[in-house]
Amino acid sequence: MDKGRGETERNYDVHGAVLIKIVGRGPVSDVIDRTLAFFKSSAKAPDLTLVLGEYPNREWKPNGALVGDRFLYDPKSGVTTVLSSRVTKRPERSEVEYVVVGDLRALGEPVTVYVPSVRTSTTSGRLFTREFKHGHLRRALLAAAGNPFGMQLVVHQAERITEAIIEPFLFYRLPAKGLSLVHAASVYSEGSATLFAGSANVGKSTLALHFVKKKMAFLGDALVILTEGGEVLPYPGLVKLHAGHLAAFPELAVRLTAEMGPVGAHLLRRELAAFPDETLGLLPQRQMVELFQDVTIPSRCEAGNVVLVRRGSFTESICEEIHPELLADALGVELYWGIEAASWRNGQFVYSPSAAAGRDFFQEAAAQHEKVGEILLRGISKAKCFKVTLPMEASVQQIEDLLPKILGSKKA
Repeated sequence: MDKGRGETERNYDVHGAVLIKIVGRGPVSDVIDRTLAFFKSSAKAPDLTLVLGEYPNREWKPNGALVGDRFLYDPKSGVTTVLSSRVTKRPERSEVEYVVVGDLRALGEPVTVYVPSVRTSTTSGRLFTREFKHGHLRRALLAAAGNPFGMQLVVHQAERITEAIIEPFLFYRLPAKGLSLVHAASVYSEGSATLFAGSANVGKSTLALHFVKKKMAFLGDALVILTEGGEVLPYPGLVKLHAGHLAAFPELAVRLTAEMGPVGAHLLRRELAAFPDETLGLLPQRQMVELFQDVTIPSRCEAGNVVLVRRGSFTESICEEIHPELLADALGVELYWGIEAASWRNGQFVYSPSAAAGRDFFQEAAAQHEKVGEILLRGISKAKCFKVTLPMEASVQQIEDLLPKILGSKKA
């Protein structure tokens, strides 16, 4: 790799199980650093290295056999080249999204991922011109007053890198240490953690915000890590806010505008009130410690309660205790969907080495699922497990009203 002037390195130790290093400076690096801030550590030999703004070397060119429609795999070097669009001709360097050196799934094998093209923030002048041209006067004035939207493309790329590379890497590597990701929000109170699991948009983040506001400790709003011994380890990334959060927690609008001047803060609050989801999608995401005061994050704690939340066309809220095996199966399905199946991950390149070598990657995935399923089941075997079904319009308060039943129930 060519060494650039002013290059920086940042290191992260994810609970002693996976070591990550980010090489390169700039706003994309800064956003990923905020996502992994809880795990900052001293320099160590990394399992995963992300190199931002560089190709493997100056002479490097895309090479290898076509696997799928966006990936090249070179069996000699073990390099997978991920292209930004479908292959229709010999690809140029400018079309490369990632260069993956190594196999994300191969235990004990270090992996380096190059991200040659990284976004930069949009200047106030360019934003003002763009928004004024499209008739968005308030946003044009916001650009001049404080430019809160200049990081939009940067944030989207950082989120894409996190979802396509970092989280799948953790999914594949953590089980070797007896750990697994869980697609759940989690808070801690009275000696144990409560996990709220479920599909997207069932209210996991809302529950996390609600209970953190009530001074419960915070472990994660979208992902946490579960040990096979039944402990929950924090994964406190950035919180994705939506319009429902602003309605439920009006004080968040004040927190989101706290660093702006009075004119910019007023304009941004007006924009949040008029177009909440659209405006939140333009703003940088925040850490939980930035949204509420005195947020505490424990290093690890016992999994006391696991709640599977389902929303749908139900007429009433129902809470029932279920067997850990049923809940472990559901946790596995949610995790596999989020990491492997959801289209926005664009992570099919994970399987490029197997497909190129003619191996059955479905069989390999099944073996991974079995290992993860065993960890999930052992991890929640001593917890109280519940399934909560809710009408689509059920509020967080209605969910909280079920908690005395959950917290007061004794596991058989």
